[in-house]
Amino acid sequence: MQLQILGPHALDGVRMDVLNIPADLAMIGESFMGIYRNKVTSITVDPANAAFSLANGMLLSKDGKRLFLYPAANASSSCVIPDGVERIAGSALAGASRLTSISIPESVSYIGWYAFNECVLLESVKLPESLVRIAQGLFLGCKSLSRVEVSSQLRSINSHAFQDCISLESFDMPDTVGYLGTWVFTRSALRSLRIPLAITRVNDQLALFGNIRSLEVHPWVTSLSPAIFAEGVTPVIRGYTETYAEQFAQHNGFIFEEIEQPEPPAPGYLADLTEDGFWDQEDIAVVASIIMDLDHQLTAEEKAKADVNSDGEVDVGDLVWIENQNDVGQ
Repeated sequence: MQLQILGPHALDGVRMDVLNIPADLAMIGESFMGIYRNKVTSITVDPANAAFSLANGMLLSKDGKRLFLYPAANASSSCVIPDGVERIAGSALAGASRLTSISIPESVSYIGWYAFNECVLLESVKLPESLVRIAQGLFLGCKSLSRVEVSSQLRSINSHAFQDCISLESFDMPDTVGYLGTWVFTRSALRSLRIPLAITRVNDQLALFGNIRSLEVHPWVTSLSPAIFAEGVTPVIRGYTETYAEQFAQHNGFIFEEIEQPEPPAPGYLADLTEDGFWDQEDIAVVASIIMDLDHQLTAEEKAKADVNSDGEVDVGDLVWIENQNDVGQ
């Protein structure tokens, strides 16, 4: 009987120096070597295999559009992902402890969870403009990471994305970011943060056990928590007078610094499907109608706008996301 499928986590915990892909293997699941790391030094693919190929020592789909695995235990200090790759699977480079640089082509629009987890020597990375979602745990444990360039259209940063990035002292988020998960900056070196215009409520577990001392807050923020800040410091809130930011600082005995430049324009909310300036029940109705109309094929523009939680699908998750944000603009 020939091996045809390796499901998600199929080889989790299995130690091997060389990964041999047999002729009949046709399908590989996400994170098939496990979430955290692999000990593979090299990969081989049977010449008769019709589904997979090798490029720069990495395991790719035959058409070169999907990267499944980088041999994390090899001795190289740099990784150049081939042009044409569109998707990097979860945990694909996890545990590549010798890498100091990873070059990602602009063709990449999806990077799975924990893909660069525990790349402990990785110093900087530029993410493609087409990558609008930073997956869960993407840079978890990247202790040398000090610089990250992200897409100007970035829409979400998921849980644990920069946890334990102890060299990351600054991080610029575009105003298009509408979702920040929990523990994103836990135990990172980040000392100051600017809240994007698309965020109105900041979760209290954003940076647990972190180092944030200063927060810049726009006029439409309606919820903050003292738990965001480092312990044993008096945080500084930079914001506009007569807004929630000033009230929050006064209530908690924090330092308030007025932003003197003109207020920024009201954000063009990504989930405002009816374009009336609100995230509300009318927008939920629009998404619901899209979900129910099974015969309607979404255009790329329609999908990009309706997929408000940036998970790649237009579904019930988008309804829940809008409901959780429905007091914006009111």
